[in-house]
Amino acid sequence: MPIKLIASDLDGTLVDHNNFIPTGNLSAIEDINKKNIDFAICTGKTYSITKDICDKCHASYGIFGNGTQIINLKTGEEIYKNLLPIDYFNTCYDLAKKYHLHIHVYSEAEVITENLQYMDLRNYLLHRS
Repeated sequence: MPIKLIASDLDGTLVDHNNFIPTGNLSAIEDINKKNIDFAICTGKTYSITKDICDKCHASYGIFGNGTQIINLKTGEEIYKNLLPIDYFNTCYDLAKKYHLHIHVYSEAEVITENLQYMDLRNYLLHRS
């Protein structure tokens, strides 16, 4: 049976800590594309944060937000989307505040946080560059 799709995680797999795609990885992705095998990017990040990487890799599909959104990148069609309802978010927010936990939320276009630190800061800086 021929291979029809290859999927890869982003952070620490396809890209390094500076969001740089090593030449060996780019070469492998080019080989995948030449063989007409679909390439999918899987990540906890949103599409807006990873769009440039998806374009650079000529990814066919993207699985974003830890599976909350799936997009056919060839057509732009959103195949699946299941976001956290606002009342669930409010409960999570209240619990995080109660237990002094760091809060960060990805919307479709931005990172929302009270304090840019950890991965929030890194992703914010990557998105702005």
